Amino acid sequence: MSGGPFRRLRTALRGSRRRQYDLVYGLDWGETTTNNYGFAPTSLGSPERFQLQMYDSLCELLEKDGWAGSGRVLEISCGRAGGLAHLATRLHASVTVGMDFSRVGSAFCKRHYAANETLRFAVGDAHELPFADGSFDVVVDVEASNQFRDGAALFREVRRVLRPGGAFLFADSRMARMVPRVEAALEGAGLQGKLHDITEHVRRACEEDTPRRLRLLRAAVPWPYRVLFASRMKSYAAVTGSRMYEKFRTHRRKYFMGCLRKGAPVRTGVPHAIGPSPLS
Repeated sequence: MSGGPFRRLRTALRGSRRRQYDLVYGLDWGETTTNNYGFAPTSLGSPERFQLQMYDSLCELLEKDGWAGSGRVLEISCGRAGGLAHLATRLHASVTVGMDFSRVGSAFCKRHYAANETLRFAVGDAHELPFADGSFDVVVDVEASNQFRDGAALFREVRRVLRPGGAFLFADSRMARMVPRVEAALEGAGLQGKLHDITEHVRRACEEDTPRRLRLLRAAVPWPYRVLFASRMKSYAAVTGSRMYEKFRTHRRKYFMGCLRKGAPVRTGVPHAIGPSPLS
């Protein structure tokens, strides 16, 4: 039991955060290219329809806010870029860049989307985006900011790389008590707009998508990992009955989305929410 998958797992867990990400992206996920908790209901026909609907729902917010198309779009933590490819088509973007922390993930994207000339990929850290000021019309973050507490450092970088008036499409979750801190961090960074509570849509997607997620875990994750981390993996996938699913079901954890615009940053060290929170 000391060789093969166990040795790779032990090496990754003792190594850097990038090595851990590379381990996950190095698993055989087949044709699966999206990884978020999903949004229901949806009329899409793809096996990953709930995950793609999350991007569609963000696009709807942007289109209602006056998107004219043909701009430059960046997704932070794009993963295997299925959502980004879907979004690029929906928004008719002229240039679409996917950035991820994992070199393995980025290498997959460059191979998988080699024929798509509108998609470009880069390796980078969300706290130090490798792009010039004002480079993008739209920045997208689906479930990346929760790696960074209230997200303040990431939000400042988002504002920096957005052109004046640019849009930030944001979808993520936090424990309910943390939501006001996220709202305050967004306002402090100069990203203006409302976050909408979509927790029930996400809970429903988790329920309806549970059979597919369990099949995917069984197919992609080597048995030693499944044995050692069964409960954690089910929670990561938010399958019915898992800890994460129960947090969504009881609304102890809130899932939100919004289309925010680049404005002037707020020069204050005092946390405060953006008006009456729509998530309360």
